[in-house]
Amino acid sequence: MTGDAPADSQPQSDAGTIADAGIDDGGLAATDAGTGDPVTVNDGGIVSDAGTVACSGTAPQVDAGVTYSPGPVPAADQQSVSWMPTGALGCDGLVPTRVPPRLSWTAPVQRCFDGDPTVSGSGDLAFAYDEIGPPYPLHLVFFPSNGTAGLVVSSAQTTGFKQIVGVRPRGFFTATGSYSPDQGAESWVSGTGPDGSDQGVVACFAGAIPGRVPDPRGGYVESRIRVDYGSSRIVWNLELRWVDGDLIARTPWWWLTSWDYDYNVYPQIHVDVNGNALVLLYFNPPMSMPCNGDMTWAAWVSATGSVSEFTPVKPSLPNDCGGRNLFGFGSAVTLDEGGFAFFVEPFRNLSPTGWYAYASGSGTGAVPAWLQSRDAPVQRLASGAYLGTRRDPATCARTAEILGPAGQVCATLPLDGSDGCDDADRMSPDGTLALYHAGSCSLRWRPKLGSP
Repeated sequence: MTGDAPADSQPQSDAGTIADAGIDDGGLAATDAGTGDPVTVNDGGIVSDAGTVACSGTAPQVDAGVTYSPGPVPAADQQSVSWMPTGALGCDGLVPTRVPPRLSWTAPVQRCFDGDPTVSGSGDLAFAYDEIGPPYPLHLVFFPSNGTAGLVVSSAQTTGFKQIVGVRPRGFFTATGSYSPDQGAESWVSGTGPDGSDQGVVACFAGAIPGRVPDPRGGYVESRIRVDYGSSRIVWNLELRWVDGDLIARTPWWWLTSWDYDYNVYPQIHVDVNGNALVLLYFNPPMSMPCNGDMTWAAWVSATGSVSEFTPVKPSLPNDCGGRNLFGFGSAVTLDEGGFAFFVEPFRNLSPTGWYAYASGSGTGAVPAWLQSRDAPVQRLASGAYLGTRRDPATCARTAEILGPAGQVCATLPLDGSDGCDDADRMSPDGTLALYHAGSCSLRWRPKLGSP
């Protein structure tokens, strides 16, 4: 990991211009992916000393090798009981009026190690799985929130994987990588519908792996990994910028840190209610199992470009080399006053476990008392309520709870078909609850369960 900002990192522009966005669907620019015209990017009026850097290809070229086929209809089971309000004070308007059906589906492969399911701002779900053997295809399966069939979007390593890089109020952002000796690596970002349909290229990042995290105040925080090809080594630079709902840049790209081939790095970015970004990095040396270590980097980043580094909490397990391996940072919950609390579920000799917190802009923070009493993660919802679960000690069958801003229980709901102690409870800000175990190919979820 290196410490000095590259000379060309303050500020930068990706490219030139794109067609007027016409946004009413979560930041989707109205472009025609079938015209064959070059697609470039709106830089929000920010001009770097280096000028503009336009991507070279066109949407049809970059999507060559991506196929779209009809997807499965998930199984649906209607809940037998409804939400039961408790009558607690401060719960007006927070209790849902309906209970969505439980949807379920199992991928047609044995193991699935391509990440957790991704949920849009309206309960649409996407899940990735791959196949072993040439051409090693990656499949994205899309499930609209109304329980109908979506699409299966398949791509291969030889032509560039199509991957989800962000969520929209309805649907997702996906990116497809391309490479040429003349232009190097390019990442093309498209709007993708709730069903997986291609809704046109919205941006292209030269030499970058893009990502977008919703800003609770509106718009997004974009991340990219910009690659510098030096004469002696290749350096990856992590940068952030803030954009509005039309994907117009509000800020320059702010450089955070960099690293070289000695590490595999998977940035984790959270944006709090104040619009500040919490960035957590784990530096995983290639081919280092079983002694991967727990080297991390953490910082709060503001839209003005201030970067406040700190040493993060590192839940970890002992390894065979006398050190410790990072297990993960835990499940984050947004706090009303800014910052985040994290929950780490007890597991074998994992340490530390339970709750810890970071105040907005700080490396320390106090966990609210009402959270300390809970033994499972919760999710802050757009309504201002929180969605949580409690488990039966024997079967792990879940009871969902709607919590008020002070942690008061507003309503409870025993969930049919929710037993199983291996599955983690994965909740989204729209109120969707998904039960999924890492590596499993089976999903159970309830779109917008906690939405009033």
